[in-house]
Amino acid sequence: MKPIYLRPKEMTPGVELDKTKGKFIFYGKALPSNAHKFYEGIIEWIREYAVAPNDETTIVFKFEYLNSTSSNKISQILSEFERINDTQKPVKAEWHYEDYDIDMKEVGHILSEVIDIPFHFVIRPN
Repeated sequence: MKPIYLRPKEMTPGVELDKTKGKFIFYGKALPSNAHKFYEGIIEWIREYAVAPNDETTIVFKFEYLNSTSSNKISQILSEFERINDTQKPVKAEWHYEDYDIDMKEVGHILSEVIDIPFHFVIRPN
């Protein structure tokens, strides 16, 4: 599989999807004007990865800001990973947030309640 490396921009997050590493990272600000278009290729890559996933997978989220449309797309991405977790190939998520950022903490907790993947919350000092 060809990896995906997207640099963060003003309105879109950085994304690192590389099967050889087994750790997939999303970071920065997620406010794309067309979330469907931005996440479409990412979701397709994850579906392809799901055909032959690594023995273990870690998804790391280090968002500075996440709008509601991106939050919905992240939920969809996590649902794709949840299917992998159901095949006895463990998947876990790390949700990083600043210690003062109650909103990002809450988004992570909401996602952890609706997605059946173990979440580990990491507080970044400000």
